[in-house]
Parts: sequence; structure tokens; C-alpha cells
Amino acid sequence: MKANNPKSVSRSVKWAAALSAIAISLIAWTASAKDNVPYRATSSAYTISSILHTNGSQDIILGEVGVSTMSGRYTGLQQIHAEPGQYDPGTHTFQTHFTVTGTFTEANGDSWDFTSEGVVIVPLDAVGAPLPPPYAVHSTWEDVGGTGRFAGMTGHGTGEGLLYGDGTSSRIDSGIVSTVGSNRRPSAEL
Repeated sequence: MKANNPKSVSRSVKWAAALSAIAISLIAWTASAKDNVPYRATSSAYTISSILHTNGSQDIILGEVGVSTMSGRYTGLQQIHAEPGQYDPGTHTFQTHFTVTGTFTEANGDSWDFTSEGVVIVPLDAVGAPLPPPYAVHSTWEDVGGTGRFAGMTGHGTGEGLLYGDGTSSRIDSGIVSTVGSNRRPSAEL
């Protein structure tokens, strides 16, 4: 029977320690990578109030209801500032740029905050009059924190929607979010 060689034991312990460190690093990386998850939501919004300013800009408050892959069903409140619209001769459209701040809240009260900016595009007929709605809405958004399982939340993505001309709109959002609770199963499926 062979006696243990102290150099072999020492070398084995070092290899085991190195492999353990690598394994722990991989586990930690895997856990953090799982916190970045794809996000998708569908929603409908309605105008609560609207103020038209003398310079042509507008401030709007919207309520929203939706369902997302992260939170299940949610409600929201958005404050929108729309700049005066401008004619775009390249596309023969009237375009209104806007910025948004808002908060979405899921059924248990946890919420997340976001900012957004985008454009509403109104196509024009041959004489420059607006065609009837719906109008396309294109936007980008960024999540900027939250409460409960959304504390420290970050994320970004795009929104594609329609403005119906009666104070209502619909939108589909797609992106990536990261939060401690982003891997938890939502209360409702999208």
C-alpha cells in the first residue's frame, strides 16, 4: 500500500480550492444573469386630464391597465408632456414628440417607475389634412426603480402602439428588465 505523498495532498487541496472558486464564480454569474429577463406587456390607456398650452404644447395624465410577463396584471399612471407637432416633409406626416414619467403598480402594491420618450405620427392626405385615426406611436422606455420586489429595478425597451383619437390608446412593450424579483412568477400570464 502506498503512503500519501504530502506534495500530492497539497497539490490536490489547491486544485480542489481552485475548482471550488471557479464553481462559486459560475454560480454567482448564473444567478446574476438570471436577473436580466425579457419583458413584454400589452396595455390600454385612457385620458384622465389634458391641458393645452398657448405655445401648442400639451400636458396629459393617462391611466393605464395592462398585463406583463413580469408582474401579471397592473395599473398605471402617466404624466405626458407633448411638444407642439411639426410637419415632416420627408414622410408627409405631422409628428408630435413627447416625454413621459410614470408608475406601474401590480395587484399586491409593488410598483416600478419609468421614463419614456417617443413620437405620435399622423399621416396627411394630399392637401395636408390629417387622415382619420388610429395613429402610430413609437417610443423607448427605461425603468428607474420601484418598491417591493421591484426595488432597484432597471430596464429598457421599446413601445409600439396606436392612438385612437378618442382619448384612448393601446401599446405593446418589449425589452429587458433586471430586478431582484424579476424571476418570480407573475400572478397572471400575458
